[in-house]
Amino acid sequence: MTAPQPNQQQISSKEALYALNLLTVINKLTLKTFSVKERNDLIFLILNDTIQVVRYDRAALWSFEYQSPKLLGVSGQSGAQSTTDIAKKWKNLVENITDSTVPQILNAELFSKGKEEWEAYTGAAPHPSVLWFPIMVNGKKKLGLWLERWNGGTWAPQEAEILNFLIQAYGLAWANFSPKFAIHKFRNRLLWALGLSALALLFLVRIPLRIVAPCEVIPKDPILVTAPLEDIVDSVKVKPGEQVKRGEILFEYDKRVALQTLKIAEDQVKVAQQDLTRSKTMAFTDEKALEEVTVLEAKLKKEEANLQLARYRASQLVVHSPLDGVTILENPDEWRGKPVKVGEKVLMVSDPKKTKVRLWIPEGDNVALDMNKPIEIFLNVTPTVTREAKLNFISNASSVTSQNLVAFMAEADWVKPQEDVRLGLKGSAILYGEKVTLFYWIMRKPWATFRNFIGF
Repeated sequence: MTAPQPNQQQISSKEALYALNLLTVINKLTLKTFSVKERNDLIFLILNDTIQVVRYDRAALWSFEYQSPKLLGVSGQSGAQSTTDIAKKWKNLVENITDSTVPQILNAELFSKGKEEWEAYTGAAPHPSVLWFPIMVNGKKKLGLWLERWNGGTWAPQEAEILNFLIQAYGLAWANFSPKFAIHKFRNRLLWALGLSALALLFLVRIPLRIVAPCEVIPKDPILVTAPLEDIVDSVKVKPGEQVKRGEILFEYDKRVALQTLKIAEDQVKVAQQDLTRSKTMAFTDEKALEEVTVLEAKLKKEEANLQLARYRASQLVVHSPLDGVTILENPDEWRGKPVKVGEKVLMVSDPKKTKVRLWIPEGDNVALDMNKPIEIFLNVTPTVTREAKLNFISNASSVTSQNLVAFMAEADWVKPQEDVRLGLKGSAILYGEKVTLFYWIMRKPWATFRNFIGF
C-alpha cells in the first residue's frame, strides 16, 4: 500500500513540529552567540547564521557606534567593502530611515529623504524587499541588520516577531565586548532571553488539539442470524471468522422433539380423517353420527393446523447462511445444548470487504471534535501506514471498556475503501479538535492530573 498523501491534519501537525524546531534553532543560536570569543566571529554569525531562523538572500550589518553608520560586513563575503557603489547606496538609505530604532519592512514612506534613491534601488534587479532590524545594547541602538529578499520575495510581520527573540540575544552578546560588561549581568540576560523566547512561542503558536484513542475494525452492516424457534441448539457448525457461502449450514437444533411432534401430528391427522370418514358413512343411517360430522370436521382442521406448524418447526431445525461472508461469534461450544428463544441472536455474517472503525475516546479526552475532519488510523499490524476515516457519531453516554477504561464509544467510516483490512484488527486513532496554544497543548493533561490530585 502506498503512503497516504498529506492532508490538513498532517499539515497542522507539521506546523507544530516546525514551531518546536524553530524554538530549538533559536535556543541553539543564542547559546552559540554567547560562546563566540571574537567580535568578528559574532559579526559573521549574525550575517550568515540568522538564515536558519528566517530566509533571506543577502544581509548587511551596520554599526552606529560612530558618527555615521559603518558597514561591518555582508553575508557571504569575507570582509566589509564600504567603498563600493552599493555600500554607498546602503549607507545613504540607512542614514535617512525616519525611525531606525524600530523593526520595520522598509518602503518609500519610511525615509525622511532619498525616496527617489530608494525607489531606484528597489526598482532595479534583483528588486529587493528589505527588513530593517535595529540591535539594541543597554537600551541604545548600536547595530542595524539589513535583510533582503530578491525577485518578489516579501516579508511577513510575524517573521519580525520571531526574529526579535534572536536579535535580543545578539544585543546582549555584543555587550560582551564592551569594557563595562559584567559576567553576572550577561548570565541573567541570557536566561531572560531564553525564557522569554520560549514563553512567547508557547503562547503564540497554535496547533489543533490532538487526541489518541484505541480503536478496532468491526463489520459494517452485518446480517444478524437469530433463532427462528424456541428450542434447544444441538450444535454450531461454523467457527469464528470462518468464510461461508450462501446456503451453508450455520447451526442446527436438537431434532428429536420436533420430529417426534411432527410424527404425532401426522398420526393425529390420520385418526381425525378416519373418524370423519366413518361418521360420514354412518350418517346415512344414524342421526347421531350425522351430528358428529361437523365436530369431526373442525377437529380435522385443528389437527391439520397442528401438522402445518409441526412441519414448519421441522423445516427450521437447520439454519443456513443468508449470504457469502465471514461468521462473527464467540465460542461455538457454548451454544451446544443451550435453550434459545425466538429472535435471540446466535451469530452474525458479514461481508469481509465492508468494515468500519469503532473507537473508545477516554473520558478525560472527550473534547469538542470536528466531525468533518478525517481522523488518522494506525493499526498495530501496520503501524507505519496511515489510514483515514470520518467520524459518524460519538455516544453521549460513557461506558466501561474491557480494559476497565471509562470511555465514550464512537464509530467512523473509511474515507477510502480498505478491502485489505481484516475484522478484529486493533490500533490507535488520532482525532483533532480546535486549535489551542502550544502551552495548553503541552499542559492540558498534567494540569488535569494535578487538579484531580488536589480535588479542585
